[in-house]
Amino acid sequence: MKILLVSSSSGSRGGGEKFLISLAKSLTDIGHEVLLWTSEHSRMDELCDEFEPYGKVLRSAYHNTYDYLTRPLATLWNGADVRRFASEWDALDVDVVHVNKQNLEDGLDLLRATRLCRAPSICTVHLTQGEVIFGAKFGWFRDWISARELRRYAGHYVTVLESRSAELRRVVASPERVTTIDNGVAPFDFNRKEGWRLDVRKRFRWSEEHFVICCVARMVEQKRPQLFLDLALRYHQRNRQARFLWVGDGTHTEEWDERVREAGAGEWIHRLPWQQEVAPYLAAADLYLHTAAYEGCPFSLLEAMAAGLPCLVARDLLETMPSFTEGELTAVDSEKGLETLDLSGAALQKMQERTQQIVAERFSLQAMARRYEAVYRQVARAPRL
Repeated sequence: MKILLVSSSSGSRGGGEKFLISLAKSLTDIGHEVLLWTSEHSRMDELCDEFEPYGKVLRSAYHNTYDYLTRPLATLWNGADVRRFASEWDALDVDVVHVNKQNLEDGLDLLRATRLCRAPSICTVHLTQGEVIFGAKFGWFRDWISARELRRYAGHYVTVLESRSAELRRVVASPERVTTIDNGVAPFDFNRKEGWRLDVRKRFRWSEEHFVICCVARMVEQKRPQLFLDLALRYHQRNRQARFLWVGDGTHTEEWDERVREAGAGEWIHRLPWQQEVAPYLAAADLYLHTAAYEGCPFSLLEAMAAGLPCLVARDLLETMPSFTEGELTAVDSEKGLETLDLSGAALQKMQERTQQIVAERFSLQAMARRYEAVYRQVARAPRL
């Protein structure tokens, strides 16, 4: 099949974009042709570069919902743009159009374009909570616009969690049009792990005696980098061999750097800007610590699990992230801290074995590709509404 992946173009570094790359790779591996349509905005350059080994990239004069001051309201009157999007997609003569949305309100104009396109479509929505939940300005009105447009969409929806599917079914009032497909993660190259580990540890002057805890995430409020720092500063008092690494940058970068300087922790807490390849840093670490406030099914966590890292997540996140349970991942209480957990070699080994088993059973790329393939074939056979 010839599949067009359409990005709502919020950026190149989030989990939704990682999803597109993983999906493209897995679909080409089983014999499908993939293309990417995305905004010509410079923030999408990294995604396009990463996608090129798998298929053709097409850039368009598309503005993401959050480029507009009035958010989804602005996209209700861009009919000329919507017609242009559909025309560009039709010119590609694809079998299926697959729209990738970060949340309920972004990319609503892309969904309207699918109604004018000859090919059938599906839409993956990564976060299904409304804006009211996050306390957004005019959240109730924005949620009302989103719900109206989502109900008008005639294609098939996919979410990455069953709980997200349940939420979306309530919004669109069409349970049969929503399917859950777990994200897939690329296998880790264990043949290169030792070399990566040695190189990174040499760069940071870490010996094998040092216990390295890392996180890969954007430095934004959702990921709670300050909580990561809280836990790091407290744990280092108990374990002077502990070293901490955050890979990623964002709106909280300056605040983070200033706090590290004030604490005099620059020798044992490090931060790197966003890295295209994070495998070497995962190889160098002994433990992965994910402190986000909320998530769908985070790729960074899956990548750490695939790399064989024992993984800790914030307790309040684990309680609201139904992909995993405390029996599968270990939770850290923000008040009690890392120092109350059993981080002995035996405990870490058990955590590592669990994470690799979970990835192998539920989050392989091939399993994800086959399930999407089934949905593509389903919508291709179904009559257009």
